Amino acid sequence: MKRLLFLTFLLTLILGITTALFASSDIAKKEQLVLLENYEQYVKENQMESIEIHQQRDYIFSLYQKTENNNIGIVEYFPEKQTIVEVENNPELVFISMKGKAHNYIGLKFNQYAEDIGSVKIKIQNNDITFDVNRINEDGFTDTYLTIVEFDPDKIEEITLFDKNNQKLNTISR
Repeated sequence: MKRLLFLTFLLTLILGITTALFASSDIAKKEQLVLLENYEQYVKENQMESIEIHQQRDYIFSLYQKTENNNIGIVEYFPEKQTIVEVENNPELVFISMKGKAHNYIGLKFNQYAEDIGSVKIKIQNNDITFDVNRINEDGFTDTYLTIVEFDPDKIEEITLFDKNNQKLNTISR
């Protein structure tokens, strides 16, 4: 009898936990959908075209292009506050950095050599950080790169682009 009561209790407990997990997962999905819908409305109202979007739990960060003047920017979108940095588009390469509320970001738009870009090396004081963009064995390629960084983007001294064979394509000093 005690064994039957214990098994019933255990089964009820497992069922309750499973139901709670599904319910909380459903709520999180709805919150993510609302965040994305609000972001899309914001982008539309501000005449932006999203190029690369990264949705996090509470916010979205993205690389965008303005439809009116082709400027390139990064937006960190929280429903209550947005942080934006925007620069003029360049025929070769656009580099943009931003200190946001949640993180620091760097974004690149490769208007030239996009299919050849393999990696980007960022020089900060005496440190070099390399970001892989396109791999040699990939069929396609990306013409943008947006990422969260742990360093102060204002301290970047130099940006070097390398092809997929690690040959230098271009260097930009800041």
